[in-house]
Amino acid sequence: MLGLKFRLLFGTLRRFIIDYYHLKKFENDLTKLPKQSALINKVLSIHHKIIYEKTEGYVFSGPFAGMYIPDSISDMYSLQILLGSYERELHPLINEIIADPPKMIVDIGSAQGYYLVGFSMMCKDCSLLGYEMVDEYREISMRLAASNNVKNLITFKGKCTLAELINDIPVNAFVLCDCEGQEIDLLDPVLVPSLKSALICCEVHEFFSPGVTKILVERFKSSHSISFIDEGSRSVNDYRMLFGVPEYISKFLISESRFIDGGRMTSMRFMIFRPNFTIDT
Repeated sequence: MLGLKFRLLFGTLRRFIIDYYHLKKFENDLTKLPKQSALINKVLSIHHKIIYEKTEGYVFSGPFAGMYIPDSISDMYSLQILLGSYERELHPLINEIIADPPKMIVDIGSAQGYYLVGFSMMCKDCSLLGYEMVDEYREISMRLAASNNVKNLITFKGKCTLAELINDIPVNAFVLCDCEGQEIDLLDPVLVPSLKSALICCEVHEFFSPGVTKILVERFKSSHSISFIDEGSRSVNDYRMLFGVPEYISKFLISESRFIDGGRMTSMRFMIFRPNFTIDT
């Protein structure tokens, strides 16, 4: 009898050790492998569906809470967007723009239109202009805008060029730039004079354009005050939609770290350029 109990106890302990081993291995995969990993993609897909059903397709929190993402295009928007944690470090700046909107907001590298549509929902009297070179992304942006009844407030354009910027950007605009290294070619107040009075938020991509941060500082230091916003920590306790999800998975779901070629991981960094003057219009 004692031998049977021992075998049962040993079997239970063995299963626990095996399960714990696989659990830790899975956690290790989440923290070390790039997002392109099949395992991580599966985890993301499962939880994306769960969160989408919980929120019924609406962005749950953050400056653009209430934005509706149709199911037909929902897989193009990250869990961070649905939860409201996406680029959380920029929320104070976004709220500042919403509280006192400029006449025009320009989004260079607008991707699937999250910022374009969000700002158009919150700043009804503001003109919105988005540049996106990927045709599929522009089409998805338009569908998102139509689903939120703001398509008529946004101008959608393709690839951004210096000629376009010179022609399109008025004085005192807000410029949001996330163009995978092309900021080094586009953000130049000498070539685009209206940038001298623009409030600019740019995600810098040193891994695409080494030295770009220093170059932009030199270009704008006489016309703007310059500050940096770096990726900060996130607490799963801030997102009640994640209650019940294992903590190590939740931390990954709200992570904003970027993976680039070769599986290397880099953190977000934004440069904020505040103009030293505005121009009366």
